[in-house]
Amino acid sequence: MKQTEKRERRLIVRFILIVLACGVLGYFVGMFMAEYGGNIRPLPQSAMESITRMFPFLFAGYNLVLFAACLIINRKAKGLLAAWDGEEETVLDTIEHLLNHPILLGNIALILNLFAFSLAIQLADWTDLGKKTEGFGILAVLVIFLLGYVWILAVQNTALKMEKAMNPEKRGSLFELNFQKTWESSCDEGQKTMIYKASHRACKITSITCLILWTAALMAQLTLGTGILPVLCVCVIFLVLNVSYIVTSMRLEAGEKGGQQVL
Repeated sequence: MKQTEKRERRLIVRFILIVLACGVLGYFVGMFMAEYGGNIRPLPQSAMESITRMFPFLFAGYNLVLFAACLIINRKAKGLLAAWDGEEETVLDTIEHLLNHPILLGNIALILNLFAFSLAIQLADWTDLGKKTEGFGILAVLVIFLLGYVWILAVQNTALKMEKAMNPEKRGSLFELNFQKTWESSCDEGQKTMIYKASHRACKITSITCLILWTAALMAQLTLGTGILPVLCVCVIFLVLNVSYIVTSMRLEAGEKGGQQVL
């Protein structure tokens, strides 16, 4: 018991020292950035104009690459499923592993597209290419953005259908609003455990990411004059993440003590 208390005291002292060191370092870095950060220069106007003109092609390019990759993976999984004899379990494992990739690539593409759409608007604001050129560029980006959403849903829905073909007990449509809840309710205990472990890890990583983003947003506020909005957005995400996690844990704990199942 005494050894445990001594170890805990050492951990507390180490934690306090780390926090103080980070605070002191952050203070001096912040003072330095506030003093000299205003000297940061943006890209030359000519470079900004070139990037703005090329942006719709870059936007379309990476969408085509990711779309092609998802099609190839789905086609390979479909071929394996068609040739499956109904007995070899390793084939099912291979197919399920393959089907995870279109889901992952689709989610990455969706987030990249959201960022790219906002970036296109910002680039148009930073440059002066004329109303006609600017309007055409924004229209092209909007069309690519919408088509990107279409191909993401298409490849993910194809992967979902193959998953349901291998597991007839699985329920849910990608186009229903409560798809995640319906899909989770049709999973067995092993799959639910995997989902819970992945969700817990995602929560931890997101918390660390929020702290890093808050630091970056604060530095940008001091040096680039970005204002309080980026800091507010990060803090809102951080707040929602922690409050939802703790409130859900409290509900689940109360449900278990009361002998009820809380979803």
